[in-house]
Amino acid sequence: MKFGFLKGEKFPKITFASTRVEKTSENEGKIIGDLTIAGTTKPVTLDVIFNAAKVSPFDGSLTVGFSATGALNTDDFRIKGLKPLNIGPEVDFRIEVEATKQ
Repeated sequence: MKFGFLKGEKFPKITFASTRVEKTSENEGKIIGDLTIAGTTKPVTLDVIFNAAKVSPFDGSLTVGFSATGALNTDDFRIKGLKPLNIGPEVDFRIEVEATKQ
């Protein structure tokens, strides 16, 4: 079964461009920006937690970890065809990031 609800052939990328970052506590903050899905751009706020920064004992590289959560409404992005999957219109999502500086 092929699902074209994200219109991936016409819009192969989902992008997020931050417009503002707010620190709310020592290890938490908000990233506000524009999320583009299937050719539609809407503002989204991500709640971010800074998990840790560690130096690798093996190669001395610095690794940092972040967790982010957000929500979107599929109707805002004109995403259709999710009902058979029992998804939406309110969708919560989570992003886990680990970045290493060499």
